[in-house]
Amino acid sequence: MSMRARSAVNRVSWHTKARTRLVRSVFVLACVSGFVGPAYGAGRYFKVDYPASTVPDELRIAVTYTLWIPDGAKTLRGIIVHQHGAGMTASKEGSTAAYDLHWQALAKKWDCALLGPCYHVLSEGDLGPAGSEYWFDPRRGSDKTFVKALGEFADKAGHPELATVPWALWGHSAGGIWSDVMVTLHPERIIAVYFRSGSTVVFRDRPVEFPRPQVPAAAYTIPMMCSPGVKEKTITSVMLTTFREYRAEGAPIGYAQDPRTGHECGDSRYLAIPFLDACLAMRLPDKGSQDPTLKPVDMGQAWLAPLTGNEALPAAEFKGNTAESVWLPNEAVARAWMDYVKTGAVDDSTPPPAPSTIRVTDKGDQGTEIVWDAEADFESGICNFIVLREGQELASVPEKPVGKFGRPLFQSMTYHDTPDQPMPEMRYLDATGKAGEKHSYSVITVNSVGLKSPASYPRINLSTWYQVDPAWPQRPGNIQWGAMSGVAVDAEDHVWVLSRAQPAVQVYQPDGKFLLSWGQGQIGTAHQIKFDSQGNVWVVDVGSQVILQFTPQGKLLRTLGTPGQAGCDERHFNKPTDVVITPGGEIFVSDGYGNGRVVHFDKDGKFVKAWGKLGTGPGELSLPHAIALDSQGRLYVADRNNARIQVFAQDGTLLDQWRDILVPCGLWMAKNDELWACGSSPMP
Repeated sequence: MSMRARSAVNRVSWHTKARTRLVRSVFVLACVSGFVGPAYGAGRYFKVDYPASTVPDELRIAVTYTLWIPDGAKTLRGIIVHQHGAGMTASKEGSTAAYDLHWQALAKKWDCALLGPCYHVLSEGDLGPAGSEYWFDPRRGSDKTFVKALGEFADKAGHPELATVPWALWGHSAGGIWSDVMVTLHPERIIAVYFRSGSTVVFRDRPVEFPRPQVPAAAYTIPMMCSPGVKEKTITSVMLTTFREYRAEGAPIGYAQDPRTGHECGDSRYLAIPFLDACLAMRLPDKGSQDPTLKPVDMGQAWLAPLTGNEALPAAEFKGNTAESVWLPNEAVARAWMDYVKTGAVDDSTPPPAPSTIRVTDKGDQGTEIVWDAEADFESGICNFIVLREGQELASVPEKPVGKFGRPLFQSMTYHDTPDQPMPEMRYLDATGKAGEKHSYSVITVNSVGLKSPASYPRINLSTWYQVDPAWPQRPGNIQWGAMSGVAVDAEDHVWVLSRAQPAVQVYQPDGKFLLSWGQGQIGTAHQIKFDSQGNVWVVDVGSQVILQFTPQGKLLRTLGTPGQAGCDERHFNKPTDVVITPGGEIFVSDGYGNGRVVHFDKDGKFVKAWGKLGTGPGELSLPHAIALDSQGRLYVADRNNARIQVFAQDGTLLDQWRDILVPCGLWMAKNDELWACGSSPMP
């Protein structure tokens, strides 16, 4: 089943047509600076590192916290914590938790962040030098460090709510112990807990080393699930005791023994994710609510099952001892639980969502590169992708999905329910495609039960194949050649080059013959060149903070902005980047490196209005680097640092935004309203 809402296909024709044509993008790096894109997945990653402390009651082990925030989450509602177990291997393999596509799908659904702590233990013993017990007992300092990290993430990510939102905890082995203690320390902040093979009961015979936590009454209101593997006898006893003690106090807690595994996590995620999904739905405060209090568990939806059975019923129909029954939050989880306790996995009949944002690039003699984005199937994750060429299967990515501890997956799972390293990319190189050949490519997602998505919308390799002509242009020896910041073609097909050299403006015939040059001493830092309908030449001088209008012979006609002065008002720009002029003479400036706005002047150069501000939301801008105009008067702005193109009416009304196609640097509109974009793939 898709996490992505199906959007209506009956959109206005100009949008569909223009978006399709936008795929005709030349992926080159041009004037790119100051942008950091996502590391992996459709979101942002943040890291916080703390060294080991020597202060009493502080964490004696170094730790790295990695936080993923989904794109589009304006206000975060919670944090899902995926906590690894004890030991050096668990620490290493737990470091990838925040990069897990399946867990990201759960976080995105509820506008939550996904947090993967990684404690850098230096020994396998619990209390040896830098041993694991120093972190998995939060009372030894990891609780304080965890809370401190959330405050630092709040500042780094610009999401102050991260310091106060509630947590859904998943813990494996010692991660379950850590989660169990956190329940007693912060019951008011914990949405739900999934214990995979670990709780504090394992230390009942060592009360001096690990004092038994005092469980407050509020802890018995938190929904929980205990899930050991059938082959781990001691841990099974531990988890049964945990279940019985909480259930005896009326806690909403379930028990789900994996019938296939030992201590490894196996396919437990296919129950853990729907369980936490149901708890998030039940307990998160309403979107936009100012009250952070978690909602109480709705017992009216519950299903119950006997502890030793594998069939569940609605609570009202259950005839056994309720105080000893397995609690399940709703029917969907109950049916997943019945599958899991019988088979160790969960069935699924819904196909995954199709991949999106297919990008096809001609790599010359290497072949054709196909890159795509995809969201994990919410129920079953991603097993692999099938790449199609001309509608026929070309390849599987990966060629042979690996499942060491459970189902084979695109992100192969470790013992600890985390993606194995190195993590794969959604990328394929078709080495059989010859240079210059054009092919149609699409991609299918296959989930872990073998169901296939529809094929993605096909993309054709439209990157223009070219050969360098070293004899073009025929530049005179006295004409300097510098960084090329702009190029334009006039009505007579003359090629105008704007160079960061002297003279800045150089004009060549199509065959490369030199015609003229000008601009010596008139242009500081050249950035872009355009024409108006009268054939006048407009130059953007980013260094001098001005837009200049010249005759074709180089006579200065008009200056917009105040030379040498930066600002954000009617008379000042702050490093403007581009300009476009309507057939009627209206002027629109993208402004720019210092301001996040578009400025409108009338045909006489009088200020009309400005719109936009620095930000990531719809209509907000982060380095508007180029601007173009179509035949209907719509404005296209290359919102570079947000990796999108935004479409505006001339009054500033936002009409659309095209996200995650490329990092756009330059735009050019053809006469048939075909938009060409120059840019680069998002940078790591």
